[in-house]
Amino acid sequence: MPAKLFLVSGARAEPDPPFTLPPSSRVVVGRGSDANFILLDEQASRAHFAIFHDGNEYLLEDLGSANGTYLNNERVHTIIPLQHEDVIRAGHTLLRFSLPTEDTPARHLAEGEAATGSSVIERPPEGGAPIVRVSLTPVEGGPTGPRPGFFLPCRWWNLPFQLLLIPLRILLFPITEFRRARWDRRFGLAHPDHTVRNFAARHPNEAANRVVAWYQKLWYIALLFAALWLLDYHVLRFLHVLHLFCALYLIVILYKLVAVVLSLLTAGEIKVTPEEIAALKDDELPTYTILVPLYHETEVASKIIRYIRRLDYPQDKLDVKLLLEADDRGTLEVCRQAKLPENYELVVVPDCKPKTKPKACNHGLERAKGEYLVIYDAEDRPEHDQLKKAIVAFRRANTPRGFISRIFRRSRTVCLQAKLNYYNTDQNLLTKWFTMEYSTWFDLFLPGLHRLGSPIPLGGTSNHFQTDVLKAIGGWDPFNVAEDCDLGIRLHKMGYRTQVLDSTTWEEANSRLWNWVRQRSRWVKGYIQTHLVHMRNPFKAVWRLGFAGTFGFLTSVGGLSLMLILNPIFWTLLLFYGACWVHDLALSGWSWEATRAFQATFQPGEWPWDRWLNWDGPWVWQMWFDDPRGNPFWNTWSQVFFFITVALFLANFLFILMHVWACIRRGHYRLIPHAIFSPFYWVLISLGAWKGFLQLFWNPFKWEKTMHGLDASAKSREGGAP
Repeated sequence: MPAKLFLVSGARAEPDPPFTLPPSSRVVVGRGSDANFILLDEQASRAHFAIFHDGNEYLLEDLGSANGTYLNNERVHTIIPLQHEDVIRAGHTLLRFSLPTEDTPARHLAEGEAATGSSVIERPPEGGAPIVRVSLTPVEGGPTGPRPGFFLPCRWWNLPFQLLLIPLRILLFPITEFRRARWDRRFGLAHPDHTVRNFAARHPNEAANRVVAWYQKLWYIALLFAALWLLDYHVLRFLHVLHLFCALYLIVILYKLVAVVLSLLTAGEIKVTPEEIAALKDDELPTYTILVPLYHETEVASKIIRYIRRLDYPQDKLDVKLLLEADDRGTLEVCRQAKLPENYELVVVPDCKPKTKPKACNHGLERAKGEYLVIYDAEDRPEHDQLKKAIVAFRRANTPRGFISRIFRRSRTVCLQAKLNYYNTDQNLLTKWFTMEYSTWFDLFLPGLHRLGSPIPLGGTSNHFQTDVLKAIGGWDPFNVAEDCDLGIRLHKMGYRTQVLDSTTWEEANSRLWNWVRQRSRWVKGYIQTHLVHMRNPFKAVWRLGFAGTFGFLTSVGGLSLMLILNPIFWTLLLFYGACWVHDLALSGWSWEATRAFQATFQPGEWPWDRWLNWDGPWVWQMWFDDPRGNPFWNTWSQVFFFITVALFLANFLFILMHVWACIRRGHYRLIPHAIFSPFYWVLISLGAWKGFLQLFWNPFKWEKTMHGLDASAKSREGGAP
């Protein structure tokens, strides 16, 4: 049997795929009428690429296409041999190459249903929204056992044995990592859910199912051993590592400050006037797909349906997909009783791991009929004219602007991030802090990132997309628990642009502490996942993101996560330093002048801990102590404490200032006094960050479900957002 080309996503093709590749002839693929396999894609060249058989294997050749031919996300410059399940991209169209030697009945079933999967559609006898039950389509060739690991898993009760077995772990590291990498690849390509399988095939090197690549582990292990070597070789040089972390800490803070100041000085968002909205004609508006992921949302499912009906958009041009999980019968029953119109679909996602929001969104994406697509969460209250604002913004942003815009693909805006804020701001102190944080992030920081030319880490809701592009790049990573952030980075890497839309979607702020910590741990864990995925090949990341984009990505995603993890360490050192001050003040009668004179008698001993045994002597040295007669250890420690104190003071001051600016811009003047106490909020953020960081090691794909419907005041009123 000859090889075949399957259409994964993008525009239609003629003849209808799968397209058979005869070994005896050369097949030209492109947009022109003289091509053997015609792609109905305006971004494809007339003769884009060719596939032919040289007697031994199938070969791929780019035919001088304008946008390039990509094989597994790598641009083709020479003739390259094709392997089974290679993914070829031409314009916005993705094709999958399949060899006949790998064909099985189960694989044929999966390939034939690659577009929509195997599904059963239930239509209510009284009419209304159909229920689409998507089933699994298992294929052969997947792993038969659990993911390979060390023969003795790490548990709390065997920690002493784990320490003794560290040399054996290091010795077996290459074998273990090779087996894990092979298992991860087979697991992704043979996953029973076809959306997971398709994403793994399109992005073999940028999927989060492999959390850390083996060479990344070697790099981080090498850094750890280098730090331990410095500690053993010379403790003073080890202390200078803290200087490096302080410098990274300050860089993240200053970059965020620059972005915020830019957004205050220049317009970093798209504003749409009422006149532009009024000029739109309802009969000329395109179909708009709305994805609403719901999981155990019986309390709020009916509310999002109500707010969708309030949108100022022709209801017959809305294509609404309510995405439900197969094991959530309660929410399905609530949606069924709502008697939804026929332009709604209840898409029931099959019950399998990973059980994440992006996997459900991919099922909705493959059934999307609209030219544009937006995601709303269950508790969202979008402004009534947000969809029309998005239409105007897309048309204005993508208006041809001459020769330059035709050369650079990043001139095309394919995603708009609407601003997010909260309607239950005054419920308690936690919701007030949360509102200040969101106001700073969406009103100031993200517009500033756009002005800096950096990739924008998207929020989890109110993302507006051009549907064809979203399908062409494969949708969301089903294994990434911060799929929105990952998608924003991937769009930028592929040459597209994301902008901020001046329209607000009101959400329910988490009002319960542990529920908030679980949500924050998922966000930080996903940000770390995104950093690890996109830095597997740093040189490739710099090439595709650019220097400015790479710097912005490292500071706003990886650097921000590192700062949240470093915070408790720096705070602990600062509290230790403060306790030393209390000791000296107490011995000096709580007099500042007497304390400074008392501390001037400080004489470091030969060993670092000599002075701590002297309870009657001073415990604090000068902030910048560099006395050639003193102990070099204490000289270095004084400089470390100086940098930590400056970094934390500057960070607290600047973050409080940014929160105040955000409150003024949003009109939350009553929240300004609470900004002074926001450092206590950052303690909670770091608690969630450490929970997510540690969870990355033993349960990286766990989706920490956020409970909604906790605002009692919202339950008692029907009104909209403030």
